[in-house]
Amino acid sequence: MAYRKAGGEALSQKIMRTKLDAGTTLLTRIHHRETSLNIVAGKADAGPVWISEALYARRIGSPIDFVEIPPGQNVTGDYVAAALVRAPHAAAARAFVDFMASPTAAAIYRSYGFNPPQNKSG
Repeated sequence: MAYRKAGGEALSQKIMRTKLDAGTTLLTRIHHRETSLNIVAGKADAGPVWISEALYARRIGSPIDFVEIPPGQNVTGDYVAAALVRAPHAAAARAFVDFMASPTAAAIYRSYGFNPPQNKSG
């Protein structure tokens, strides 16, 4: 977790235990977009979000600012797209995986702050 990388176990405990127990930390229940919605609604002053969520909030006109966490203190995630060997709609599954490896998909991913998909099929 980025809190540990940025401030060690003490920061993580303060945010995820002490402040949570005091009711001054809000956790998302459904989706990370809740964080920017809570900021806009005045329920939170700030919060960690994936870069894609900050860019999305900006795209829909939410009045938020954001700063990027330095790489040494940040965490990243990997997503994978796959087709089942015996997919009931094999052609559609293959078309989706092929699209995800396309330049169009890469441009879409970059526009939301993600690294572009990489074809690692074997």
